[in-house]
Amino acid sequence: MQVQTKLVVPRRLRDSAESPATAGRLWREPVPLVAAPGHPLARRRSVTRDDIARLARPFLRLRWWRTHHVEVDRIAGRAERAIDVPMETARALALRGVAVGFVPRTYIADELAAGSLVALAVRDMAPLWRDSALVRRSRVAAAPVIATTIDALRALAARLGLVRRTSRARRS
Repeated sequence: MQVQTKLVVPRRLRDSAESPATAGRLWREPVPLVAAPGHPLARRRSVTRDDIARLARPFLRLRWWRTHHVEVDRIAGRAERAIDVPMETARALALRGVAVGFVPRTYIADELAAGSLVALAVRDMAPLWRDSALVRRSRVAAAPVIATTIDALRALAARLGLVRRTSRARRS
């Protein structure tokens, strides 16, 4: 399994001796390769990285973190055509059946449910994930509005199936 994890802690929180930052992971989101059902890759029984590089035309590189995932860069480097696009443009191109790319599932959940996009498993590559975390000062009680926001985010992540319950889970 390949996981892209980035945690950015603002300098004033990171450098504060009185109140160090605490990060609590809220959710883990799959980032599947998606295509329209009629795209040549979607019609194959099995998809490999070579197939993506050869048949994507173009392969979409989306910046769903501050940098591209290393596997996305590798495929883009071998692709006949690869372009960097915003996620909204990627969704529109994929829906028209003219491109494929790795897109965070929450961004295209409705299209996947409706069948207008399909998630493709890549046989020779581990699934990609995007982890999200909330960072706050550890020695400062969360204001009621912040606590409510955290609870709402947790509930949404649970509804979307992005939260795995563990015995080590704790409240941030």
